[in-house]
Formats: sequence, C-alpha cells, structure tokens
Amino acid sequence: MPKTAVVFSPDVIRGNVMSRKMQHEGMEVLLFDRACQAAEAVAANRPSIFIFDTCGCIPEELRLLSRFCASDMNASTRAVVLGEDANPGLTWMRDREGVTLLSAALDPELLFSTIQGLFSLAPPAAPVETDSLEHDLKDFLRLS
Repeated sequence: MPKTAVVFSPDVIRGNVMSRKMQHEGMEVLLFDRACQAAEAVAANRPSIFIFDTCGCIPEELRLLSRFCASDMNASTRAVVLGEDANPGLTWMRDREGVTLLSAALDPELLFSTIQGLFSLAPPAAPVETDSLEHDLKDFLRLS
C-alpha cells in the first residue's frame, strides 16, 4: 500500500515540485495552497505524512499549524515542516514528537530521504540483470 501525503504550500511552484518528487517515488499526494483545506484533508484522510511549507506563510497559517499539530493531528501522521529554525513561529516544533523541521530551502531529494527515514521506506530495488550469454552458456553446459 503506497504512503499518502498531504502537502500544504502557499507557493504553487514549490508545492508542485515537492508533490511531483513524491509521486515519482510512488506516494499518493494531495496538494493544497490553503492551510485550512490542508488541515481538513489531514483530519479526513489520515495520511502517513503532512508536509507544511512555511515559505510565504502568513502568521495565521503558522498559528493554525501549531494548534493542529498540538491537538488534531492523528498519532500515526508524521509532520515535516519546511522553515527556518530562527523563525519565532517555529521554535515550539524543535522538540515536538512526530514533527520534523527541515530548512526552508527547497530540496526534493532531502525531503524524500527524510520521509524514507521516518518510515524506513526501502528505496526501489534495482532489477538484477543477468548476462544472458553467460546464463545461456551455463544452461547449455548444464552448469546451472
């Protein structure tokens, strides 16, 4: 069963970059540009991961995030918050269980590797290639 993510980003380009990376890696993604809609989707869909991009957020959206993570978020849902550690609105998240704070710099590879670490998702296994000539020769000589 693929992991599901709800992504909130007020910046459409950043949100689409994050969503595409996760979809490419096999995750189901719901993208929102309004914090209240994202919070409702998390409550209704119980996703594995909730990504909250604070780049371009207004203070009301940060307050919504803090209230939501404190009370309404499902215990099985992990939150990844993209934001600057120095942001006073994010200081409460540093030691919060189930919440991971990443730099606001958009790095889809770092984001997905963080998600993999949270869920111990194994990277897709590369197909094992067999040398068909060698395989055919071993079959012919009955060595396999």
